[in-house]
Amino acid sequence: MHMTTATDTLQIAKHLKTLNFTDQQAEGLAEVVRRLDAANREELVTKEFFRAELRGELRQLENRLIIWMVGLVIALGGLLIATRLIA
Repeated sequence: MHMTTATDTLQIAKHLKTLNFTDQQAEGLAEVVRRLDAANREELVTKEFFRAELRGELRQLENRLIIWMVGLVIALGGLLIATRLIA
């Protein structure tokens, strides 16, 4: 389950006004915070996405390892046959 919470720009603006920001300053800064928050949320990686990516990467590594091991077995088999033929 993926849960997000929205930035409460109204609360931000109200707090800034208590710090003697003008209405325009407080609302402008709250909007900037909201936009930054929205931009950051777009770049978040969910657990599901990470797990899917990780599974894909592990599958690729497993395939490469199997190919490497098969090649090694074939090479060792060839070496064993070659040493038998020479001896």
